[in-house]
Amino acid sequence: MFTMLVGRVKEGIMHRHVFLILPAFFLAACEQAPVPEEAAKGALSAQEPVAQEGKEVRSRFDTAGLGPMSSEEFRDLARRALSLLEEGKGDEARQLVVEALELRPGHPGLMRLLKFVEMVEENWESVVDLTTQRLARDPDALEFMGTRAEARFMLQDIDGTQRDLLDLIDRIEKAPGGCESPDYLRSAAKAFLATTYYSVGDLEEAERMAQEVLKDQPKTLQARFVQALVANKRDDIDGALKIYKEILKEAPSCSACLNNIGVLHYRQHRLAEARNDFLAALKETSPLDRHGLAIVHSNLADLLVLEGKYKKAEARYREAISASSRYSGPYYGLAQLYDIEGRLREARAMMQQALLLDPMGLDHYNSEFIEPEWRWHLEALMAEARGNGDHARGLFEKVAQGSVEVLRQAAMRHL
Repeated sequence: MFTMLVGRVKEGIMHRHVFLILPAFFLAACEQAPVPEEAAKGALSAQEPVAQEGKEVRSRFDTAGLGPMSSEEFRDLARRALSLLEEGKGDEARQLVVEALELRPGHPGLMRLLKFVEMVEENWESVVDLTTQRLARDPDALEFMGTRAEARFMLQDIDGTQRDLLDLIDRIEKAPGGCESPDYLRSAAKAFLATTYYSVGDLEEAERMAQEVLKDQPKTLQARFVQALVANKRDDIDGALKIYKEILKEAPSCSACLNNIGVLHYRQHRLAEARNDFLAALKETSPLDRHGLAIVHSNLADLLVLEGKYKKAEARYREAISASSRYSGPYYGLAQLYDIEGRLREARAMMQQALLLDPMGLDHYNSEFIEPEWRWHLEALMAEARGNGDHARGLFEKVAQGSVEVLRQAAMRHL
């Protein structure tokens, strides 16, 4: 099962979420006080005038190639794009914004909107290109630096993510015009940096940085979230549960927290509670959070596999892939499911796709297993797909001697 980083759980595995909230400063201009729950609406407010030195000034977004674009025009276009995204029509949303940019090349508000569309559609390479182009023209465009860090993180470019975040932290207080809440922005960036350390297994540095953030800004929920992730990795299930529940008091709709509580209940073999947690997480997950939807669907599929409901599990994994074709979790799950069913060629194809989507193994790192045999079986399939036959055979032999009958039978086919 997969934990969300914002976190995940996985069939015999579960997947955690890693990000609690995509930091609002990634989508909101530095001049605006960031409001996490409104991060996805950042593009809609990008045309608002800002106050500076006691004077009303024209928004820097009104720098159109063919004249200024009114707030009403921009809001209408942004709402149309958002509506298309919610309907799953990402290509149409992109085309709408691209056509507007052809009339107003380089218009900052439209560039922000295009960036938002590409983020929702998980076109992370495009996001990196767009933000890099903007930063080449304006090195102090902090939100673009933050967005590039996020995109690089989703591409598992941890070194690039950390470089961007360290640069962002250094520049926050030097931003043109200043920020209304530099302490908040700096803390949010540091909490994200702590998340990157967690993701590569440096739990000590992740914990140290999270504590540093909370000392300066006690209400930084992402830092508390990192503490919960670290507690889970250290097998402190009660400690992790306590933190997630505390976060939910402040942010009741935190789908990542609900998902990760489900992972913890799964680890405790409290499967009925885990299912309820995942269903609650699914209800709270935005339709624009494709990655989050895929994680929760994968975890629900994992539970169905444990119950032997293979057709329903396969359908749920396919739902996860429909939500996000770039998330490796359902491909790992289908690889195990197909291997259990004796569909070896299909299992290998699913595993190869999972490894392609998870080159650094970060999704695998954020998975949990109800019994060790499930981990051995998955890692045997991984080794086999990588051409490491000896290692795969050793793992299959361990599975064949284990106590999970469906896995014993599956392993014997490889020996």
